[in-house]
Amino acid sequence: MPYHIEEGKTGLLLDEETPTALAALMARMLEDETLRRTTAARRAAYLEKYSWDAVARRIAGVIGG
Repeated sequence: MPYHIEEGKTGLLLDEETPTALAALMARMLEDETLRRTTAARRAAYLEKYSWDAVARRIAGVIGG
């Protein structure tokens, strides 16, 4: 999802798909209050653009539904 997520602003990107890498990102999010607040503050705008409902509305608008 690197085309949807701004590293450190709307989330964190997993560089390698291993339990260790995932655990490190989870720990970073838990330990970094500024990061948590930043991503939480941008959550609503992200969902407005990328939620399934928002995407479905755009597709329906294009196909005339």
